[in-house]
Amino acid sequence: SGYKEVIASKYGARAIAYRRRRGYRHEDIEMCVGCMVMVDARVGGVIYTRDPANRDGDDLHVIVTSGLGKAVVDGTGDTELIRVRRRFPHETVGGVGAAAVYRSEGTGDAVVTESLLSRLAGAALKIEASFGEPQDIEWALDHTDTIYILQSRPLQVDEREAGSPPA
Repeated sequence: SGYKEVIASKYGARAIAYRRRRGYRHEDIEMCVGCMVMVDARVGGVIYTRDPANRDGDDLHVIVTSGLGKAVVDGTGDTELIRVRRRFPHETVGGVGAAAVYRSEGTGDAVVTESLLSRLAGAALKIEASFGEPQDIEWALDHTDTIYILQSRPLQVDEREAGSPPA
């Protein structure tokens, strides 16, 4: 198991050589193993808190896929881009009401609704406010409708793609 591999790594040749060079005794070194629960995601994706092509616009971009958002990040899965208003109540552009805006390919079940998109938008805007700049946020939703923020980083925008003349 992974736990045993981490504990055994204390006795690897490189680890022993490192301790000897530094003068550490084997008895003085403790091992720590971090564990975390994996999200059993039914849907996930990425949120851009600003439109990358129009940073002054009033929309967030929510990109959705079934399962974890890896398919969005690496471009390997079926995804859907949904534009959501930044201002509360965070309705989708074009307003689909309570109807599902993204359905699971396998079952046809609704996986993203206006209510969920509003919750995601609210969380994304809090993260943006905390960092003080537009964000690129990876998220997941589990089977109990709990939202998990997996990571957030500054939104990268190619100024030429955003409509500015080349420098």
